[in-house]
Amino acid sequence: MSRSAYDGDELAQIETLNRKLFDAWFETGCDQERRSALRCYLRTMSLLHRRLRMFEVVNHRVFRGKNGLIVPYDAHGALSVYRVQHDGGECIARLRMPNGTLVTDAMIADLAGEAGEPVDLERAIYDLDIESLPAVQVTRLRDLADVLMQLNACGSRHEAVYLLRFLVARLCSPSYRGVAKSKNLRPEALNVRNELVAFMNGPFASRLRLPTRILVREVSGLVSQPKRIDEVWQDTIDLAEVHVRGSTICNEIRRSTHHAMGRQTLA
Repeated sequence: MSRSAYDGDELAQIETLNRKLFDAWFETGCDQERRSALRCYLRTMSLLHRRLRMFEVVNHRVFRGKNGLIVPYDAHGALSVYRVQHDGGECIARLRMPNGTLVTDAMIADLAGEAGEPVDLERAIYDLDIESLPAVQVTRLRDLADVLMQLNACGSRHEAVYLLRFLVARLCSPSYRGVAKSKNLRPEALNVRNELVAFMNGPFASRLRLPTRILVREVSGLVSQPKRIDEVWQDTIDLAEVHVRGSTICNEIRRSTHHAMGRQTLA
Protein backbone atom coordinates (compact mmCIF):
# COMPACT_ATOMS: atom_id res chain seq x y z
CA MET A 1 0.00 0.00 0.00
CA SER A 2 1.36 3.45 -0.96
CA ARG A 3 2.07 6.25 1.50
CA SER A 4 -0.80 8.40 2.83
CA ALA A 5 -1.36 11.71 1.03
CA TYR A 6 -2.47 13.45 4.25
CA ASP A 7 -0.65 14.91 7.24
CA GLY A 8 -1.63 14.46 10.90
CA ASP A 9 -4.19 17.28 11.15
CA GLU A 10 -5.77 16.27 7.86
CA LEU A 11 -6.04 12.64 8.95
CA ALA A 12 -7.71 13.70 12.21
CA GLN A 13 -10.26 15.75 10.25
CA ILE A 14 -10.89 12.83 7.88
CA GLU A 15 -11.46 10.51 10.85
CA THR A 16 -14.03 12.96 12.23
CA LEU A 17 -15.73 13.12 8.84
CA ASN A 18 -15.74 9.33 8.51
CA ARG A 19 -17.47 8.97 11.88
CA LYS A 20 -20.14 11.55 10.98
CA LEU A 21 -20.76 9.94 7.59
CA PHE A 22 -21.10 6.54 9.27
CA ASP A 23 -23.55 7.83 11.88
CA ALA A 24 -25.59 9.66 9.25
CA TRP A 25 -25.80 7.11 6.42
CA PHE A 26 -24.77 3.65 7.63
CA GLU A 27 -26.82 3.96 10.79
CA THR A 28 -30.39 5.27 10.69
CA GLY A 29 -29.30 8.89 10.96
CA CYS A 30 -31.76 11.75 11.38
CA ASP A 31 -31.86 14.92 9.26
CA GLN A 32 -29.84 16.83 11.84
CA GLU A 33 -27.04 14.22 11.77
CA ARG A 34 -26.98 14.30 7.98
CA ARG A 35 -26.79 18.09 7.87
CA SER A 36 -23.98 17.95 10.42
CA ALA A 37 -22.12 15.38 8.29
CA LEU A 38 -22.50 17.51 5.16
CA ARG A 39 -21.18 20.59 6.97
CA CYS A 40 -18.23 18.54 8.23
CA TYR A 41 -17.57 17.41 4.64
CA LEU A 42 -17.53 21.02 3.43
CA ARG A 43 -15.20 22.03 6.29
CA THR A 44 -12.89 19.13 5.48
CA MET A 45 -12.71 20.15 1.83
CA SER A 46 -11.90 23.74 2.84
CA LEU A 47 -9.14 22.52 5.18
CA LEU A 48 -7.47 20.24 2.65
CA HIS A 49 -7.81 22.70 -0.23
CA ARG A 50 -5.25 24.89 1.56
CA ARG A 51 -2.57 22.38 0.60
CA LEU A 52 -4.15 20.20 -2.09
CA ARG A 53 -5.60 21.64 -5.27
CA MET A 54 -8.30 18.98 -5.32
CA PHE A 55 -9.89 16.88 -2.58
CA GLU A 56 -13.32 15.27 -2.43
CA VAL A 57 -15.23 12.09 -1.77
CA VAL A 58 -14.98 10.34 -5.15
CA ASN A 59 -18.00 11.37 -7.22
CA HIS A 60 -19.57 12.50 -3.91
CA ARG A 61 -20.67 8.89 -3.32
CA VAL A 62 -20.20 6.57 -0.33
CA PHE A 63 -21.29 2.93 -0.14
CA ARG A 64 -23.12 0.88 2.49
CA GLY A 65 -21.25 -2.41 2.63
CA LYS A 66 -21.90 -5.54 4.66
CA ASN A 67 -19.10 -4.75 7.08
CA GLY A 68 -19.29 -0.96 7.23
CA LEU A 69 -19.45 2.24 5.21
CA ILE A 70 -17.03 2.48 2.26
CA VAL A 71 -15.72 6.05 1.84
CA PRO A 72 -13.36 6.75 -1.12
CA TYR A 73 -11.35 10.00 -1.21
CA ASP A 74 -9.51 11.55 -4.15
CA ALA A 75 -6.68 13.94 -3.23
CA HIS A 76 -5.47 15.19 -6.61
CA GLY A 77 -4.99 11.71 -8.01
CA ALA A 78 -4.19 9.93 -4.74
CA LEU A 79 -7.09 7.56 -4.13
CA SER A 80 -7.72 6.37 -0.54
CA VAL A 81 -10.54 3.97 0.33
CA TYR A 82 -11.72 3.75 3.95
CA ARG A 83 -13.96 1.19 5.63
CA VAL A 84 -15.73 2.77 8.61
CA GLN A 85 -17.30 0.56 11.31
CA HIS A 86 -18.73 0.98 14.80
CA ASP A 87 -15.29 0.82 16.43
CA GLY A 88 -13.58 3.20 13.99
CA GLY A 89 -12.27 3.34 10.45
CA GLU A 90 -9.23 2.17 8.54
CA CYS A 91 -7.74 2.79 5.12
CA ILE A 92 -8.07 -0.47 3.19
CA ALA A 93 -6.63 0.67 -0.16
CA ARG A 94 -4.44 3.41 -1.61
CA LEU A 95 -3.74 4.00 -5.27
CA ARG A 96 -1.92 6.71 -7.24
CA MET A 97 -3.90 7.32 -10.42
CA PRO A 98 -2.68 8.86 -13.69
CA ASN A 99 -4.14 12.25 -14.59
CA GLY A 100 -7.54 11.95 -16.25
CA THR A 101 -8.42 8.57 -14.72
CA LEU A 102 -12.18 8.04 -14.52
CA VAL A 103 -13.04 6.45 -11.17
CA THR A 104 -16.15 4.27 -11.34
CA ASP A 105 -18.24 2.49 -8.73
CA ALA A 106 -16.87 -0.80 -10.06
CA MET A 107 -13.28 0.35 -9.41
CA ILE A 108 -14.18 1.28 -5.81
CA ALA A 109 -15.91 -2.07 -5.33
CA ASP A 110 -12.82 -3.89 -6.61
CA LEU A 111 -10.52 -2.00 -4.22
CA ALA A 112 -12.89 -2.47 -1.26
CA GLY A 113 -13.55 -6.14 -1.97
CA GLU A 114 -17.32 -5.65 -2.01
CA ALA A 115 -19.97 -3.74 -3.92
CA GLY A 116 -22.00 -1.71 -1.47
CA GLU A 117 -25.22 0.24 -1.86
CA PRO A 118 -24.34 3.73 -3.20
CA VAL A 119 -25.35 6.84 -1.26
CA ASP A 120 -25.25 10.03 -3.36
CA LEU A 121 -24.10 13.03 -1.31
CA GLU A 122 -24.13 15.40 -4.29
CA ARG A 123 -27.90 15.68 -4.32
CA ALA A 124 -27.98 16.46 -0.60
CA ILE A 125 -25.28 19.14 -0.99
CA TYR A 126 -26.40 20.89 -4.18
CA ASP A 127 -30.08 20.11 -4.80
CA LEU A 128 -32.65 22.58 -3.45
CA ASP A 129 -36.43 22.36 -3.41
CA ILE A 130 -37.61 25.95 -2.99
CA GLU A 131 -41.21 24.87 -2.40
CA SER A 132 -40.22 22.86 0.68
CA LEU A 133 -38.39 25.75 2.36
CA PRO A 134 -40.29 27.79 4.96
CA ALA A 135 -40.91 31.46 4.27
CA VAL A 136 -38.12 33.71 5.53
CA GLN A 137 -39.38 36.49 7.80
CA VAL A 138 -37.04 39.18 9.17
CA THR A 139 -38.96 41.82 11.11
CA ARG A 140 -37.20 41.57 14.49
CA LEU A 141 -33.75 40.84 15.80
CA ARG A 142 -34.91 37.42 16.96
CA ASP A 143 -36.00 36.71 13.35
CA LEU A 144 -32.53 37.67 12.17
CA ALA A 145 -31.02 35.32 14.76
CA ASP A 146 -33.37 32.53 13.61
CA VAL A 147 -32.27 32.89 9.97
CA LEU A 148 -28.62 32.86 10.99
CA MET A 149 -29.36 29.74 13.05
CA GLN A 150 -30.83 28.10 9.94
CA LEU A 151 -27.65 29.00 8.05
CA ASN A 152 -25.57 27.45 10.83
CA ALA A 153 -27.58 24.22 10.69
CA CYS A 154 -27.93 23.64 6.94
CA GLY A 155 -25.59 21.39 4.98
CA SER A 156 -26.72 22.37 1.48
CA ARG A 157 -24.67 25.05 -0.24
CA HIS A 158 -27.63 26.14 -2.36
CA GLU A 159 -29.85 26.46 0.71
CA ALA A 160 -27.15 28.61 2.32
CA VAL A 161 -26.98 30.79 -0.83
CA TYR A 162 -30.78 31.14 -0.83
CA LEU A 163 -30.98 32.17 2.83
CA LEU A 164 -27.96 34.46 2.70
CA ARG A 165 -29.02 36.31 -0.45
CA PHE A 166 -32.54 36.78 0.89
CA LEU A 167 -31.17 38.10 4.18
CA VAL A 168 -28.74 40.51 2.50
CA ALA A 169 -31.41 41.80 0.12
CA ARG A 170 -33.80 42.32 3.03
CA LEU A 171 -31.27 44.23 5.13
CA CYS A 172 -30.08 46.40 2.22
CA SER A 173 -33.52 47.35 0.90
CA PRO A 174 -34.02 51.16 1.22
CA SER A 175 -37.73 50.64 1.85
CA TYR A 176 -37.17 48.14 4.67
CA ARG A 177 -36.78 49.37 8.23
CA GLY A 178 -38.18 46.43 10.18
CA VAL A 179 -35.06 45.32 12.02
CA ALA A 180 -33.79 48.84 12.56
CA LYS A 181 -36.99 49.75 14.42
CA SER A 182 -37.17 46.56 16.47
CA LYS A 183 -36.65 46.19 20.22
CA ASN A 184 -32.89 46.25 20.11
CA LEU A 185 -32.14 44.91 23.60
CA ARG A 186 -28.96 43.31 24.85
CA PRO A 187 -30.07 39.61 24.98
CA GLU A 188 -31.42 39.71 21.42
CA ALA A 189 -28.42 41.67 20.12
CA LEU A 190 -25.96 39.27 21.73
CA ASN A 191 -27.89 36.30 20.33
CA VAL A 192 -27.55 37.75 16.83
CA ARG A 193 -23.86 38.40 17.40
CA ASN A 194 -23.24 34.83 18.61
CA GLU A 195 -25.04 33.33 15.61
CA LEU A 196 -23.07 35.61 13.28
CA VAL A 197 -19.77 34.48 14.85
CA ALA A 198 -20.83 30.84 14.40
CA PHE A 199 -21.65 31.54 10.75
CA MET A 200 -18.27 33.20 10.19
CA ASN A 201 -16.56 30.09 11.60
CA GLY A 202 -18.67 27.75 9.45
CA PRO A 203 -18.03 26.35 5.97
CA PHE A 204 -20.03 28.88 3.94
CA ALA A 205 -18.52 32.25 4.92
CA SER A 206 -15.30 31.74 2.95
CA ARG A 207 -17.22 30.36 -0.05
CA LEU A 208 -19.75 33.23 -0.21
CA ARG A 209 -17.49 36.18 0.51
CA LEU A 210 -19.40 39.11 -1.01
CA PRO A 211 -22.81 38.48 0.63
CA THR A 212 -21.01 37.56 3.87
CA ARG A 213 -19.13 40.88 3.84
CA ILE A 214 -22.39 42.79 3.31
CA LEU A 215 -24.14 40.81 6.04
CA VAL A 216 -21.41 41.57 8.58
CA ARG A 217 -21.53 45.27 7.73
CA GLU A 218 -25.31 45.51 8.06
CA VAL A 219 -25.55 43.44 11.24
CA SER A 220 -22.71 45.33 12.93
CA GLY A 221 -24.71 48.53 12.49
CA LEU A 222 -27.62 46.98 14.37
CA VAL A 223 -25.84 45.39 17.32
CA SER A 224 -22.74 47.53 17.79
CA GLN A 225 -23.84 49.00 21.14
CA PRO A 226 -26.27 46.59 22.86
CA LYS A 227 -25.01 47.55 26.33
CA ARG A 228 -25.93 51.21 25.93
CA ILE A 229 -29.33 50.32 24.45
CA ASP A 230 -30.09 47.95 27.29
CA GLU A 231 -29.06 50.57 29.87
CA VAL A 232 -31.48 53.10 28.34
CA TRP A 233 -34.29 50.55 28.48
CA GLN A 234 -33.53 49.58 32.09
CA ASP A 235 -33.39 53.27 33.12
CA THR A 236 -36.86 53.89 31.70
CA ILE A 237 -38.23 50.95 33.71
CA ASP A 238 -36.59 52.29 36.86
CA LEU A 239 -37.97 55.77 36.23
CA ALA A 240 -41.55 54.62 35.54
CA GLU A 241 -41.85 51.98 38.27
CA VAL A 242 -39.70 53.33 41.13
CA HIS A 243 -38.97 57.05 41.03
CA VAL A 244 -42.07 58.54 39.35
CA ARG A 245 -44.71 55.84 39.55
CA GLY A 246 -47.98 56.51 37.78
CA SER A 247 -46.60 59.37 35.68
CA THR A 248 -48.14 59.51 32.22
CA ILE A 249 -45.00 61.17 30.85
CA CYS A 250 -42.69 58.49 32.31
CA ASN A 251 -44.90 55.70 30.99
CA GLU A 252 -44.83 57.28 27.54
CA ILE A 253 -41.02 57.53 27.68
CA ARG A 254 -40.87 53.86 28.64
CA ARG A 255 -43.25 52.84 25.86
CA SER A 256 -41.50 54.86 23.16
CA THR A 257 -38.07 53.62 24.26
CA HIS A 258 -39.26 50.03 24.13
CA HIS A 259 -40.96 50.18 20.73
CA ALA A 260 -39.09 52.80 18.72
CA MET A 261 -35.36 52.22 19.18
CA GLY A 262 -33.81 52.59 15.77
CA ARG A 263 -30.66 53.76 14.05
CA GLN A 264 -30.70 57.16 15.77
CA THR A 265 -30.36 55.45 19.16
CA LEU A 266 -27.23 53.69 17.91
CA ALA A 267 -25.61 56.85 16.55
